[in-house]
Amino acid sequence: MNFENLMNALASRRQIESLEYKNDQVRLTIDGKINISCFQANGLFYASCHITRLPEDLAQREDFLKILLEKNMVVIGQEQVSLCLDPDGKSLVLYVSAAMNGLTLESLEEHIAALTNIHDYYSQSASQSTPQPPSSTMIML
Repeated sequence: MNFENLMNALASRRQIESLEYKNDQVRLTIDGKINISCFQANGLFYASCHITRLPEDLAQREDFLKILLEKNMVVIGQEQVSLCLDPDGKSLVLYVSAAMNGLTLESLEEHIAALTNIHDYYSQSASQSTPQPPSSTMIML
């Protein structure tokens, strides 16, 4: 099955109301909150989704990334989902890929499900790991 037919079959089976086609990518929303971009290139299927913006402060960014990369060690052995920086280097993104040759609707659903599950895991981890802003109450000594 070709890429467009697979994406339409996925939308039909999962009752996704509409797929957005833009710049050779298909965008879909899962559970009303996870925006996933899907595309094909060089014989591979790719899906990606945004997790969170990185802290602006470099020290906080480094600490934040260390925490998430440690958590990534657990995920990497279980799923074929990759934690990456987006091209501008300011956000975390998840990617999953598979060979287009032999990709079935069932395997596509498994890849999207893995991406969705890992997105939830990293979103929760990111919200717990994000440095909290200082309290608005200041104590003068």
